[in-house]
Amino acid sequence: MLDALPHSLPLVLTLALPAAIGFAGAYGAPAAGPLGLVLALAALWLPSLGVGLAFALPLARLLPPARARDLLGLLATFALVAAWLVNALLVPRIGLESLSPGAAREALATPPAWLPSAWAADALATRPAGAAPLARLALVAIAGLALAWWSTLRHLDAALDRTQDAPRRVPARTNRRVARSWPAAFLARDASLFGRQWTVAADVITASLLWMLLPLLSVSLFPAGDVELARAMLTLLAVGIGYEVGARALALERGALAWAHLSPLGCSRWVLGRLAGVGLLATAILVPAGAAVAIGFRLPPAVLPVLAEWTLCAAAISISIGLLTGAAFADTGWNHPRAMLSLPGRLAGTLLLLLQIAAWLWFDASEIQLPGGLLLLGGLAVAAVFVALAGHALARRPL
Repeated sequence: MLDALPHSLPLVLTLALPAAIGFAGAYGAPAAGPLGLVLALAALWLPSLGVGLAFALPLARLLPPARARDLLGLLATFALVAAWLVNALLVPRIGLESLSPGAAREALATPPAWLPSAWAADALATRPAGAAPLARLALVAIAGLALAWWSTLRHLDAALDRTQDAPRRVPARTNRRVARSWPAAFLARDASLFGRQWTVAADVITASLLWMLLPLLSVSLFPAGDVELARAMLTLLAVGIGYEVGARALALERGALAWAHLSPLGCSRWVLGRLAGVGLLATAILVPAGAAVAIGFRLPPAVLPVLAEWTLCAAAISISIGLLTGAAFADTGWNHPRAMLSLPGRLAGTLLLLLQIAAWLWFDASEIQLPGGLLLLGGLAVAAVFVALAGHALARRPL
């Protein structure tokens, strides 16, 4: 349970906590205070974590031993995608004309009274913080933890046996060609790494596409033209790729990252070698996505160079920031695709991701006009600085 805390805490801090603070402020319940917020969120988080653990352990017993860890990681990604889509498509939305609490009460249906989330809302909207709703939440949390405890007693030993690193057959290769240059060697190595850790590639692609679809799902709240919407989609996709791919590139090597210190290349050229593979993977995602957006929105050819410049600039900066984050916080002992950075690294990466998105939104709203190509050149210069810092951070990283 404590090991799962840092894996899920960033989502609680970036999604649930702002929503709870906004709800408490809009519905006039400041008496709930920080303690009420913490208790309500903890009472919602603990039973969810307990139920998830209770079902994951018996499921791990049924999976093939050599693929149990990979399949569980992929299942977690699919669960996150499903929850995100349900929230985006099924949860009612309030338009810009109905932002007051009174209009919100009229626009949204009353949630079922038996939902734990409704109890948390009652606790936050009561002056002082409602003891009865918090007591019901505490009972639900205890029940979830008890279910996880019972499942652990019955299934933990067998599940651990299944998820240990089982030997995998590696086909023998003969007459294998040796790369003639170190960039080609890194590219061949990247292909092997992603082929071996296929759940990481699936998680990266899924998360990147979710970032791209985010502006499309918010059209009902913030109407925008086709060109503006396409630019927002491709910019968010580029920023998402930088975090999802760049930040994991070094952690993907696990213990082999020590060769960055031991090889004659040095840490700076090692980061450049990883940059080649990351850039190629990002291009493989961005080009089809850009073509799909251009065709889907029937964009005129005149706007395509501007969209390409925005996308490439955002991708270059985000990938370089991702590499710097990975060089400083990569966890080479990771056991889940979403935990390839340490907890401080995940928090720092999330903060940098949000700052990039805010900066691009501000730049778009300011309508600053730059000569053609200047934005891309500036982005490449900023990216070069972050790549150099990534090499320095990797050199200072202990073996």
